[in-house]
Amino acid sequence: MCPICCDLFVCVQIGSACGHSFCGNCGWDWIAKTMPAPTCPYCRTPLNRQAPMIPNFAIESMVQKLVASLAENGVDGWDEEGELWREWQERQQRWKAGAAARASELERYSEAETPPAPASPPQARHEQLLINPSNEPAG
Repeated sequence: MCPICCDLFVCVQIGSACGHSFCGNCGWDWIAKTMPAPTCPYCRTPLNRQAPMIPNFAIESMVQKLVASLAENGVDGWDEEGELWREWQERQQRWKAGAAARASELERYSEAETPPAPASPPQARHEQLLINPSNEPAG
């Protein structure tokens, strides 16, 4: 179940930093609102600007099998003519149809000026010794 829409996952994506999973459209709706500094819609962790979400193939496969099982077992609304099955299919189609628009939006933000990387913290003494065990100047 998607933690955003509280419905069965559709086109499951993972936030590329935190690992939370959500429907593609649910995640994208939030990320589009938080650009150019996207965050996870669940935990608000900063996400990768160039690829804030990546497909979660493992959960997507399980959802596909669950939907097939619901239909095979005659669960109301999940047969191929059922309302729940049609709605789930329509949500998948909306995600696929929006691929070009999402790619364009990400490209627009990737081309924007990238903020400078934070300064590296000074090396701890034990890290300096690992790099240069003799503690002599490099040269």
